[in-house]
Amino acid sequence: MIYYPEYLQPKTLEELFKELPKNKKIYYLAGGTDLLNYLRDELVDKKNSCFVDLSKIKELVFINETNKNIEIGSMVSFNILQENNLVKKHFPAITSMCKTFSTPIISNRATIGGNIANASPSGDSLPVLYTLNTKIEIKNFSQTRIEDIDKIFVGPKKTNFKNGDLITKLIIPKQVLQKGFSIIGIFKKVGGRKSHIISKASIAISAISKSDYIKKINVAVGAVAPTVLKINTISEILNNKKLNKKLVKDSVEEIKKVISPIDDFRSTANYRKEVVSSLFLESISELFKFNFYD
Repeated sequence: MIYYPEYLQPKTLEELFKELPKNKKIYYLAGGTDLLNYLRDELVDKKNSCFVDLSKIKELVFINETNKNIEIGSMVSFNILQENNLVKKHFPAITSMCKTFSTPIISNRATIGGNIANASPSGDSLPVLYTLNTKIEIKNFSQTRIEDIDKIFVGPKKTNFKNGDLITKLIIPKQVLQKGFSIIGIFKKVGGRKSHIISKASIAISAISKSDYIKKINVAVGAVAPTVLKINTISEILNNKKLNKKLVKDSVEEIKKVISPIDDFRSTANYRKEVVSSLFLESISELFKFNFYD
């Protein structure tokens, strides 16, 4: 006998949680760019699962500004993120990431909430969101909670979510700038091509700076550990400092010390360590017009 998952297509969050079955495994269908692969590869128990199509829930598609934050709905696509002026102004690292996320077709379908929920350490959005101290709003029936993004991942493709938990929005704090300072950010990755790839290694940097003086910087790396790593020790090295070669060298050594890549079919651990170090140097050079090799 052939089984198919139960399928729901609610139009509001209220309707969703009213119809959501409590006796089945819930799979939320956002852009579908990951979930349909799971179905194809028979990783879903079709008989005891329910697919919930979120495409009709318009209240999950928004980018709003409050006094202290920018809030982004979980069903916002990467194409929308890339073109949004609020995102460009406050979070240039997000804009940088979106430019190499994937093909235009995939970027038009894939959503920021889906990329987070997939929980892959190679997910492009995750290092960027780590550097921005993002919080995630999660709903499940009548309960709502907010968690720091770095607290929800417990391993590759694993989160602390309970069955039925739904990411509804991202809450990203805006930065307060002193006169003469600006917000800068970048995302870089290495793979078989420039886009439409699973990263072998990636890095995101978000900073507040004035020329080569760094007021505040956050660095996170992807695909080099079971979960994305925000390297807080680099912030300790570079915050409130004028950039120089010694500080950059110390930061590279810190990266090699804290990451724990593995050998797999895409790359070796040693290769990933060298690549991440190179990505960091390239990013610093591009952001600060700093030539480490002179």
